[in-house]
Amino acid sequence: MNRKNTPFFKSAAELERLITGYFDSCGMGVDGGGSFGSPPTVSGLAMALGFGSREELLNYCGKDSCRALIDKALLKIEDFAESRLFDKGQYSGAKFFLEGNFKGWDGGRSNEEDTLERLDAVLKAVSAVMNTGRR
Repeated sequence: MNRKNTPFFKSAAELERLITGYFDSCGMGVDGGGSFGSPPTVSGLAMALGFGSREELLNYCGKDSCRALIDKALLKIEDFAESRLFDKGQYSGAKFFLEGNFKGWDGGRSNEEDTLERLDAVLKAVSAVMNTGRR
């Protein structure tokens, strides 16, 4: 992880203030409900907290109290996206977002399984080309 872009939080209270400010800017109150101006995202939270990327936020290993606040904020974002699965016409975007940002939403498939399936398809295509002599 690039420590140059990893913020240092003086206290859990400071971090909580930044997190609350981010959700307020999205139009979400403390309860997480209500109408929103822009949907909360992992990248948006990362920027609001001073991280250089969403990966840095997801991999943050700071004080336990700060990590707990970040985990709670990520859960709030996950809850928001999960609720969108029930919106007519918006479920596919929410599903894609959840699969890309939160563990356990990938349908139980590992990246290794996906890679092996893609590799198998490529090998079959190469074999077919070699057997027929066509591309």
